[in-house]
Amino acid sequence: MKARARLQVCALALALCAGAASPGWTQSPPAPSEARATLEQLLEHSERGHPEAQTRLAKRYATGDGVLPDFERAVELYRKAADSGHPEAQNQLGRHLDAGLGTPQDTAAALDWFGKAAAQGNPAHVFDYATVLEKAAGDDPDRQAKALATYARAAEMGHVPALTSLGVLYQQGTGTEVDYEAAARYFEKAVAAGDARALNNLGLLYVRGHGVEQDYDRAAQLFLAAAEAGIRAAMRNLAVMYENGFGVEQDDQQHAFWLAKAREGQSATDMPVAFSFDAAIATPDLATQADIDRLRQTAISGDPVAQFQMGWLLLSAKEARFATLDEARYWFEKAAARGHGAAMANLALFHAQGLTVPQNYERAYAWASAALATGRKDQEALLQWLSARMPRVQITAAQERAKSLWQPAAPYRPME
Repeated sequence: MKARARLQVCALALALCAGAASPGWTQSPPAPSEARATLEQLLEHSERGHPEAQTRLAKRYATGDGVLPDFERAVELYRKAADSGHPEAQNQLGRHLDAGLGTPQDTAAALDWFGKAAAQGNPAHVFDYATVLEKAAGDDPDRQAKALATYARAAEMGHVPALTSLGVLYQQGTGTEVDYEAAARYFEKAVAAGDARALNNLGLLYVRGHGVEQDYDRAAQLFLAAAEAGIRAAMRNLAVMYENGFGVEQDDQQHAFWLAKAREGQSATDMPVAFSFDAAIATPDLATQADIDRLRQTAISGDPVAQFQMGWLLLSAKEARFATLDEARYWFEKAAARGHGAAMANLALFHAQGLTVPQNYERAYAWASAALATGRKDQEALLQWLSARMPRVQITAAQERAKSLWQPAAPYRPME
């Protein structure tokens, strides 16, 4: 197909999926009996010094599973279990040290714990070790070679993302000579095993004819598959292909569509969650003003369910002005003080967005943490979004603030 004169194939180079996969750590599968272990049992066995219980309890504090998120407590427990030789605890302790969550950031100590975990033979732990080795290697060729060798070890153990990371290192000449044919082989293996990151990277090789015969049609197919799997770099690459008619019919609408898809959620104002109603309670029948007045009186009497419903009614008003939204926040605060999880979740968004109050990520994080502790799993995404925009010291302060906010929910009392 005829490409436009302005085509710059090198623009695709900016959309390479990097080798290190540090933003998305590999998760080891939970033990089969983990779901049956209650918090009380974990606390009891942890106090007795059982490494497995300490590790499971630490994970709960790290993720806010049934408890308030508390990275410092998680690190304390992971360290106890890691000192006993527990591989998952060693790996998790390495993660916290590498990120500086709940403990001062210490790359050297993180590598030490990652190495100890990897030595016990879990492919996911070997991959995590390689990821941090690569990140810490800088321009040191010996360290780069060690990272490559560690990725190779993980790949030999059947770890699919390690195949993609190996391909990237060969493609870039990191820790080895540039070898496009080796990169293509590793990407092909990873694609066959279902790795979306490899789809995009293999597509780039076909665009450039590196290690494979140049084939725009094949590249476009690979970019499309990766884009549909959610890889933003592939969305941008596919947009370039549509803009210039490479491997596809030139199409300005498809170009704009995939560019927009790539940008979704990238704005600082794009929250990963939205205001939400409490699915555990019935929507009140508010057909008349008298119904609304009764709801308000019930809310004034202290019923947290009615307080939440009053807040939701005001928040959902078609033309909600500042005073209306501020009253909605007032009722959510009342319900949250009684332990209402959905009210806490909505309050987190008020503070995250700066809606009727000054924008405050620390307060937003605290309310989201409290909501998560009540079982609102959707708050995990908001906490991750906030964490990416907060310094470590602020996250620690927010977790301390959450301890003063969280309390068990008040008993449900039906509206009369």
